[in-house]
Amino acid sequence: MKILVFNGSPKKARSDTMHITRAFLDGMNKAAPQEVQSVDVADLNIEFCRGCFACKYNGGRCVMLNRDRPFYECHGNLQYKGVREDEEEAAMLAGLDFKVDGIMNSSCQLIDAFCGHPIKEYYEGIKRAQFIYNTPHLDKADVVIVNANAKANEATFAVNIGADHVLPGGDVVMVNFNKVGLVNHYLGCQWGFEAKGPLSPANKIGQPLANGMRQLIMFNPYPEYKHAITYGDPSQVKWASTWEEVMGYLGDRGAGTKCSVFKEVILSMFADDYKKEYTPVNLELTKENVREVIKERLAAQEQ
Repeated sequence: MKILVFNGSPKKARSDTMHITRAFLDGMNKAAPQEVQSVDVADLNIEFCRGCFACKYNGGRCVMLNRDRPFYECHGNLQYKGVREDEEEAAMLAGLDFKVDGIMNSSCQLIDAFCGHPIKEYYEGIKRAQFIYNTPHLDKADVVIVNANAKANEATFAVNIGADHVLPGGDVVMVNFNKVGLVNHYLGCQWGFEAKGPLSPANKIGQPLANGMRQLIMFNPYPEYKHAITYGDPSQVKWASTWEEVMGYLGDRGAGTKCSVFKEVILSMFADDYKKEYTPVNLELTKENVREVIKERLAAQEQ
């Protein structure tokens, strides 16, 4: 028999309720082995129903239940949409009844559009996006070329995918021709030796590049040298304005060099939601953890 116990006491396992419940379960187990699962309701973030009716369109899932999931569960994961659930709730509470979502190609041209109910049309659009943007995992290679054209101002994410696909001692070439320059993400990037986003690790000066990478070649005619500390020791980050300069850095690669090319990584969607081996941010944090980290850093700055 499967038994599910909901313990409503804030004292959890120490509560009188659970003392009585355990005695009952012990008696059940003496009669026959039981499969028991206990849930402490005090650990759940359960809010009252707000009549948003999001559950009517998303398969019956309440967007108000237990939304403070670990960050890694929703990072790059279309099947768990923590932020998306907040948006659905807000849209329903505001009375939004029509929305348009567009799908772009790697040249940022509109190639498809979905219109209608703000929740229903989104999930129809996701089906199309998964087909268009589906990207297979490539074998690890000596040289990995990643193009970040679709969202060049946040090209840091392209480097992450390159780092995951490179062999130890290999090279990653990041292609980015954005004239405006890179925008450091407010959560996971840095603006100097000390100033950084709440999910950003310490700067990488003196630390080797991720996954044993030999060098990171930034193919960008508009270099921003300050970004090097986001990736690793700046001495391993090379800058190139022409493809000839890129090939110069790769000049010692001879016959038999294995190369993987991602023609557009910012729009890539991997079948398994791509749980990264390498990432520059701390994915173990929850929303509440992030708030605490921000408070601690602000307090340290005031001292």
